[in-house]
Amino acid sequence: CVEPTPYLDTGLPVLQVADTAEAMLQMGRHARLNFGGQVFGVTGSAGKTTVVAMLTHALQPLGPVAQTEGNANLPHGIAWNLSCMTAPARFWVLEMAVGRMPINSELVRPHIAVVTSLSPAHLEYHGTLENVARKKSAIFRSMAPGGHAVLNHDMPYYQVFADAARRAQLSLISYGEHAQADLRLIDCVTTPSNLQVTADFRGTPLRFSLRARGHHMVLNALSVLAALIAAGLPTEHALVALESFEAVQGRGKTLTVNCEGGAYQLIDDAYNANPGSMGASLKMLAELPGLPQQRVAVLGDMLELGPDSQRYHLELAEHLLAAKPRHTLLCGPLMHGLYAQLRGQLSIEWFEDVSALREQLPEHAARWFRADDYVLVKSSGGTRLSELVESLTHAEQALATP
Repeated sequence: CVEPTPYLDTGLPVLQVADTAEAMLQMGRHARLNFGGQVFGVTGSAGKTTVVAMLTHALQPLGPVAQTEGNANLPHGIAWNLSCMTAPARFWVLEMAVGRMPINSELVRPHIAVVTSLSPAHLEYHGTLENVARKKSAIFRSMAPGGHAVLNHDMPYYQVFADAARRAQLSLISYGEHAQADLRLIDCVTTPSNLQVTADFRGTPLRFSLRARGHHMVLNALSVLAALIAAGLPTEHALVALESFEAVQGRGKTLTVNCEGGAYQLIDDAYNANPGSMGASLKMLAELPGLPQQRVAVLGDMLELGPDSQRYHLELAEHLLAAKPRHTLLCGPLMHGLYAQLRGQLSIEWFEDVSALREQLPEHAARWFRADDYVLVKSSGGTRLSELVESLTHAEQALATP
């Protein structure tokens, strides 16, 4: 603290500093300097938090792992996480946002840097998508030569990241569906209980099952396997561990919610959204088992997209039409144009904000959400659709999916 007087009688040690923000950064630097294990840094427009959780899950059979807590992925949050990482640990897995990426890189100094995706996100602050790519590629800036970059070969401006990695003298492993990807997705079969995935790493087949659903989850899993390969770690335990991985709350976690006549599956993806992640979630909805009549979409505004925001919302029409949900609920002013475009083609309703939607919940919940449905809730966090999730899962109505 700068002024110690209020804390002197707390019974806790008190350290007086000139600047608490700078002190936190210094504590983070000190923690990183004294850590002798392997450090993984993860960035991307979508999938960061999921890949951090999935990579942590896959590393646990190999030794103690500490990971980012609280989605704190900007410099002071990263420094706080570094200072609080449990010891001893063999691995650290840290989420790194595009904001102030050169400082993030200097703090984390990852041995393996993973870039999950690139799609329109935070353009209000960073301008063009190419500019976002250049800013994100600064993750490599403070890495030591001989480190490793793991890149999604399918993302736009892949070459911007690849060139930046080579300038930093890093070795490169790519993954995805691209014909030139080092770790390439070959096939994915949907079963009632999981996804059966076949991939190929430079001629060696890899097969695994994934409980977390969606094409984007398969690509997240490939990024994890590519990161382990880059780190020189065995993949056998990870291939088994991936089968038991469950999506993170607010990022695709599935809850079973009791209703009249049975229960429905609520897919909570309400923490964040951009055009790429929204399209991926709607594609996942279209691929779920069961009939289209058992699919419901609840979508909120995608925020911070800059001057082309309305266009990005209107472009969701093709994804919604492909998913063919029985009913769609749209929430927020930016979704009104999409509602106007689709109301003659889909069963669809629009609400000004989440408060208006929740007001209608007691009267219409039985009509909107039926037994055996899959209900996708997806939005930017600022839309507050997470409050709808809380309403639906309140008072012991939700049970974690077994």
